[in-house]
Formats: sequence, C-alpha cells, structure tokens
Amino acid sequence: MLAHQLGALSLTVDVRPWQRAAPLDGYDLVVVGPGPGDPGAVTEPKMAALCALLADRLAAGLPTLAVCLGHQLLARLLALPLHRRQAPYQGLQRDVSVFGWAAPVSPGCSSTRSRCSAGTAWRSWRICSGTCWPVRR
Repeated sequence: MLAHQLGALSLTVDVRPWQRAAPLDGYDLVVVGPGPGDPGAVTEPKMAALCALLADRLAAGLPTLAVCLGHQLLARLLALPLHRRQAPYQGLQRDVSVFGWAAPVSPGCSSTRSRCSAGTAWRSWRICSGTCWPVRR
C-alpha cells in the first residue's frame, strides 16, 4: 500500500525485502518499515538487519523515514522507551476527528503526505519490509 501511495506521488519506488537491503547508494530517501516483527527481539536476523540499516543511515545523516516497525526500531536506537499495549491497536477501526467531525479509519489504510520546498522534487523511493524503500530524484 505504501509503495502504491508513493508511486501515486510520481515517485519511482523500489521495494526490497529486509534480506536485500544494501546497497542503497543513489537514493534520495529510504523508508524503513512496516513489520511484522517484534522490535524487542534485536538479535533476530530481521531486527538486527533493520537496526543496522537505521544506525548506518542515522550516523551518515542520510534521509530516512521510519514507519511502524521501523519507527519502533529507530526509537530503540535513540534510547527512547517503547511501551507495549495490553491489546494491540493494529487492525482496529477507529474514529478520528477531521475538521470537527468523526471519520472512521479502517485497518490497512494509511496516509503518507510529503511536502517539498520550491524547486525540489522527489522522483524515487525504496522500501524494506521489514522492507526498505529508497527514493531516487
């Protein structure tokens, strides 16, 4: 779904499974996300690979967007506490306030918005699912 949404923004999207994340040279952005996976199982091969990818990009100051599992792994790398809910929200329909009225948000629906400064255009992305989505201009 995320790759489709990025493509709808006229970005070129490469999708790679976590086992084939490198090399990511020449991309404008890498999206690290979604799961499945347990962000606490850092010795699991998938979690270790995604943590290494995030750590490398963070250390190099490269543009990275962490989504869902990627966001949880990034928070762990930054030593931010993670709180596990008693009952997961994943898959639950919820109402959110949109300009004062309740709108249902269904499972599997996500929205990605991107704003670029004048004269800047993103052309391609890549994802690691645990996917990586690098983006090329």
